[in-house]
Amino acid sequence: MEVSEVIKERYSCRKFLNKEVDKELLFECIELGKQAPSSKNTQPWKICVVKGNPLKLLVDDLVKAAKEKQPFSPDYSFEPKKLPEIQQQRAKKCGHDLFKLKGVGRDDMIKRNAHMLENFEFFGAPVVIFAYLDKSIQGDCSKGMYLDAGLFIQNLWLSIRNSGLEACVLYSVLLYSPLIRKYTMIPENTEIICAMAVGYPDNEAVVTTFRTEKMELSEFVTYIED
Repeated sequence: MEVSEVIKERYSCRKFLNKEVDKELLFECIELGKQAPSSKNTQPWKICVVKGNPLKLLVDDLVKAAKEKQPFSPDYSFEPKKLPEIQQQRAKKCGHDLFKLKGVGRDDMIKRNAHMLENFEFFGAPVVIFAYLDKSIQGDCSKGMYLDAGLFIQNLWLSIRNSGLEACVLYSVLLYSPLIRKYTMIPENTEIICAMAVGYPDNEAVVTTFRTEKMELSEFVTYIED
């Protein structure tokens, strides 16, 4: 596809087919992803690809942990305790629109719980990619490393789209980082920054039609010239 088409039509896929993803195709996407820029070419990102029985066992444990409301143990805080008002409004609208599309009522706790658990099932994706960073000597990850990793993740996502696959980046599963390490052998001296569910989209599922609204340029662009 044209680059503009790949970017414009990118979305977070929330329902995948139970269809095998070819390893060579996946690695072609990763090869393109690694072309992302990084500070002084440090390329700090690392990834772990999980599929098959290890992924099934991980999903089982994550779902169990979520159902039992086990204590959270993320490697880092994804967002502040309170978002700015405008961002809260966008987040609420996203959730409202998604629930409306899926027919999840405000007081329907059964459907709401099922919706929540879908995250820990990676929406049925046959492949999950975990991105992580090595901590520095000081025992943390610099903000610059997160910027570099973000550039890589976006590159990877777009290359996945262009291959005919789809993806969805998740943070919620990182609430149980010890379980992820159990099945991936990602070292302790790292920060797992996201999971990416990858596979062929289930285009028959209504949730696959969900799209979010994007800001107008006037809402976030400051343009200065002579």
